[in-house]
Amino acid sequence: MVLSMVKRYVEQIVICLLAAAICNADAFAQSGSAAGLTPKQFMESFWQLETNGGRLTAQGWRNTEHFFSHPLPFPKKLKIVVIYSDSSVWDEFIPGRPDEVMIGIERIGEVDSELRFRPWRTNAVKEGVTLNLIRVQSPDQWRIDGTGEVLWLNVQTAIRYVERMRTETKDTELKLNAEKTFTALKKARDLDQLRKR
Repeated sequence: MVLSMVKRYVEQIVICLLAAAICNADAFAQSGSAAGLTPKQFMESFWQLETNGGRLTAQGWRNTEHFFSHPLPFPKKLKIVVIYSDSSVWDEFIPGRPDEVMIGIERIGEVDSELRFRPWRTNAVKEGVTLNLIRVQSPDQWRIDGTGEVLWLNVQTAIRYVERMRTETKDTELKLNAEKTFTALKKARDLDQLRKR
């Protein structure tokens, strides 16, 4: 009788262990990895924030530090690259290298800290920007290898930024630069909207 009870007890333990193993395997399969996001999902979440101005303020900059391996303090002079809105994170570009993520973009130009616009001169319609990722032990698993010193903004967000800076500054030269940049970016925005049709 004691042997029968021990046998039943051992069977119940084995069934519980098997059920736990099956649940863990199912959770692993659903997540696509042991925990967190795939490199593409991680980069898409960053790119959405980035191009819509998530790091344009000191608070936004701090809130997104976790995306980078070596984040810098909020800079006094921002480096802004303006792009068309049809940018996208590509699928794994180099087979077997999920840590190299490529983003398809088309540059419009750059806005410097004096709010001057410098158009991008290239014959390429679309280019790929490669960002390297580092695997870490955290909920999202990845960090962009670097400091994040360059801001990538879609044209609509860049216009809002220039308008805000133009309104806030008392410096007449900055206001004049902002006016010229605003005009150039509005033309680019119109072209961006035509491209979507």
